[in-house]
Amino acid sequence: MVSNVKIESEIIMDFLVKLAPALQKLIPLDCIIGIADTEKFLCSIPGEKIKLPTNTVGTNISEEIPIAKAIRSGKPERMLVPKEVLGISFEATSIPVLDNQGKVIGGIGLGIGLENREILINNANLVASSSEQTSATIEEFAASAERLATQQSQLLELSQEINEQIRETERIIEIIRGVAHTSNMIGLNASIEAARAGEHGRGFSVVAAEIRKMAENSATAIKDVEGILNKIKDKIQLIDEKISETSQIGHKQAATTEELYKTMEELAKSANNLKQASNIVIG
Repeated sequence: MVSNVKIESEIIMDFLVKLAPALQKLIPLDCIIGIADTEKFLCSIPGEKIKLPTNTVGTNISEEIPIAKAIRSGKPERMLVPKEVLGISFEATSIPVLDNQGKVIGGIGLGIGLENREILINNANLVASSSEQTSATIEEFAASAERLATQQSQLLELSQEINEQIRETERIIEIIRGVAHTSNMIGLNASIEAARAGEHGRGFSVVAAEIRKMAENSATAIKDVEGILNKIKDKIQLIDEKISETSQIGHKQAATTEELYKTMEELAKSANNLKQASNIVIG
């Protein structure tokens, strides 16, 4: 009976040894496969980059490696092997091999290189970091755009106030124009009366002339002020148009910034998902 069990165990282990090369080809990653009975290695298939320094076939298995632990515990064992050991970091996973009676007769070990995972994680971290920095820049830009919009609104209000003051000034000019016209009429009437008075109205004639001169100067000044006010109005209208154009650009920038911010958030999430997926798929 013992001999039959031993033969059965040998058949199982021999089958696994023959199956090992095919198993390695099924794994689309650089990996190493080792198979051992309860005492020694029966086969060791190196990967492209993961290679043991010596041929371990026929050598006793070390008690510290996962395959030995899996044989002892009867449970799967996993271990991260640092780059310093074989020149490349990899994850070693081992499971016990059982016979038909459930007795542990050996173990299978699989080492998968972590180089691709490290590249993925590094790239994911780089993308995530860049996304965070870009998001912070976009957020700052959005805040600047909001401040710009506030300043544009204040400028527009100031422009409206200036327009109101100009209209008030125009009303004052109308009053002055009326006073100048009245003064001119008074001066004209005074000149007529002074001429009628003859010698006695000579002094009054001088006063009348001064009144008419003051009225004429006032009329001239009014025209000059009106010219200046018209130029100011033209400038303010131009400012209003520029503020309106800038405001439209600001709104478009705000909308574009919001869309870009959302895109960067999605990119950061994708980078995080990529990092998690690399841990799950590659180990």
